[in-house]
Amino acid sequence: MNKSAETFFYSRKEENKEIIITFKNYPILMITYILPWLFAWILFYSNIGISIAIIILTMIYYIIMVSYFRNKLNEVKIAMRNNNVQVSGAKWSLNNPLKYIIRK
Repeated sequence: MNKSAETFFYSRKEENKEIIITFKNYPILMITYILPWLFAWILFYSNIGISIAIIILTMIYYIIMVSYFRNKLNEVKIAMRNNNVQVSGAKWSLNNPLKYIIRK
């Protein structure tokens, strides 16, 4: 039984004996988390209204992304509790992406 799901940020392949979850563009995701806070901090002294709007929109973005990745991370957490996961790669690398291999 081979299933696969792929989006811009991760790919998930389910095979007979293992599930492979790869966060291939994770550095881009992390930069999108950091950039709005940087813009809000830069614009804070010039226009407080724009800074507050950026912070509110950033919080909405965080809520959407957390709800999107919650299922994937839940699956990995359960496998970690059962010692059925192997982790490789790096969070900030596009060449060596973060990869979880979950044994069934």
